[in-house]
Amino acid sequence: MRAPRGGQNDSPRQRGPPGRPDRRIRVPAAYTPYDLVLTTFVKVCERYMQREGYPLPQLTRLSGFVRTRQRLHRALSSLGWRLLFGIPAAALLILGTAHAARGQWDEYSNEGWIWARGVRRWSTQHAEEIWQGHSIGAAIVVILAGLWLWSLRTSNPWRRRLLSTPLYLARAGAAFLILIALASLIKDREIRDHAWALLNSESWWLLPEFGLFFASLGCFIQSGEASTTLTRRLWTAGASAALTGALVLPFRSADVRAIVLDDGNLVRLTYGIAGALLLKVSSLRTRRAEPALVTRCRDHLYQLRTAQSTSAALNLGIAQAATFGTAHTSAVSSIPPNFPQLVDDLRTLLAGIATRIHAEQQRTVICLDELDRLGSDQQALAFLSEIKAILGVPKVHYLISVAEDVGAAFVRRGLPHRDATDSSLDDVVHVQPSSLVESIAIMEKRADDLTEPYVLLAHALSGGIPRDLIRYGRRMLEMLEGRTAESRGLELVEVSHRLIKEELRDTIAGFRTLLAKQQWTADNADWLSRYRILNEHLQHTCPHRTSELVAALQYVAADITPAPGPSEPPESARQLIIEASAYIYFALTLLQIFQPLGFDGRRKDAAFTRKPAADPHVLAEVRLELAVSPHSARPMINAVREAWLLASFPTPDPSDTIPPPRTDPCPLCRG
Repeated sequence: MRAPRGGQNDSPRQRGPPGRPDRRIRVPAAYTPYDLVLTTFVKVCERYMQREGYPLPQLTRLSGFVRTRQRLHRALSSLGWRLLFGIPAAALLILGTAHAARGQWDEYSNEGWIWARGVRRWSTQHAEEIWQGHSIGAAIVVILAGLWLWSLRTSNPWRRRLLSTPLYLARAGAAFLILIALASLIKDREIRDHAWALLNSESWWLLPEFGLFFASLGCFIQSGEASTTLTRRLWTAGASAALTGALVLPFRSADVRAIVLDDGNLVRLTYGIAGALLLKVSSLRTRRAEPALVTRCRDHLYQLRTAQSTSAALNLGIAQAATFGTAHTSAVSSIPPNFPQLVDDLRTLLAGIATRIHAEQQRTVICLDELDRLGSDQQALAFLSEIKAILGVPKVHYLISVAEDVGAAFVRRGLPHRDATDSSLDDVVHVQPSSLVESIAIMEKRADDLTEPYVLLAHALSGGIPRDLIRYGRRMLEMLEGRTAESRGLELVEVSHRLIKEELRDTIAGFRTLLAKQQWTADNADWLSRYRILNEHLQHTCPHRTSELVAALQYVAADITPAPGPSEPPESARQLIIEASAYIYFALTLLQIFQPLGFDGRRKDAAFTRKPAADPHVLAEVRLELAVSPHSARPMINAVREAWLLASFPTPDPSDTIPPPRTDPCPLCRG
């Protein structure tokens, strides 16, 4: 079972904002089961605290004095700036609204006190009746209400509602004050008369009204963080001009002066400011109680990532002629939990977190990525058998990324014997390589500058594996930088030549490194020399002259069976030589398909044959088959060459030698 190859960071051109943070646990080499469980434990605690909106504890600064000093410094700095602007603003607001506020208080305070005394009298009367036993029904209702309130003490929803009640009351009060100001503005007869007279006058008198609207809009956009600097400056200039034009009108129109300077506007403005302040208060959030799971996560983080110690001291002394006393100090230092305790604590915490998240209609998923990096499949299976103790937690899903050989052990279903995968994994999902359609869709999303022939080449070289597909796409984009419209016709020829040549050089260098570890003699060293000469061909070749390179590739790619004798290569090098010749045979086929001019015409001719091997996706299948066996890949390459109308080349005589590379420079590329 393999995870999808190639992530967001592998794209040739990163588009848009980064995605969600990576929550996978990557398993490096030489990882012990204890380390993995410990790391998983820590990450689960951190992710859950972040999910619930609580900050992670600052484990690197354990000094309470340092934390208190920093917190106090931030609070005083913020308070200083607030006071610098808040005190003058509050003084101006109080000065401007004092008269209107006093007038409203004098007008409505008596009615308010009368209403409050009536409520107090009614409450006192009914409470006295209940106390003296004159109202049995009311007493029963009061008793049931008290029991009901006591039962709600542990209810989190009702606790949140109780804490939010003042905020809702503040919003209701703000809406009431703002509606009163608007209603009084609409009901004012004088303002309506002056507004009607203004509307019946010349139309240009309305322009300042629109100016006020755009001024407010400009100020709003200016305060927005999403707007650009140029947009803010333009709106500021437009708002200033519109506001200046709007302020000229009251000095030229008696109706506008009467509307603006109406006696009730000061009261309305006071109500509006009071409503705005209540809205600001209602936006505050009360500090909620920390959930028990968050507290447990914080405690586990301190236990797992710090060395804790506690001490207690008792000092007794009597100051008389002589001073004497006693002192007692004890210290307790926590030790890291052992593996069974660590597993048990992690399972308990995961069960609680998963139950909470499941109640919210969500899932808890833990991903262990690239478990096969531990080494061989046996090491991965042994590692899995050790950590399977943390599996099987109710409502917790584990997604483990392993190589195909580990997944194949599970697919055997215990044949010939049972192993850790059969008792640990519920299912194995094989992530297949991408099809041609999927590769085209991936490249359209990641690199839409590449046309279809380039995608076909990248798909063939990568075998449909997304990570390699994106890598080839990135390399093509680098090669195409700086191209002009005049050189469009030669782009595919040059890009395919360079890309296939680079892959050949890297692959041959890898095979030469492996072959160098074998035992060679002077008689069979020619098998090594052919790869050195082929590398020289790759160094001096160019897209305009490929005949020498093709001849050299045909010689090395030929399926030659070494004859018994002194020139026979070592037995341990035979398989490497067969694999290298098969890959070079595949690269030669790609070079002959994409290298000549007129790729579209060659593709149409291949499709006209109506042979299955003419499908470009077969090239990717051949690339994957090379990783299985070179013997099964060669017939597929032969079928591809026949479908694409490529001439078959004769098998060279074993006594022949590889043709030497050309030495004269190419007149077209000056190389």
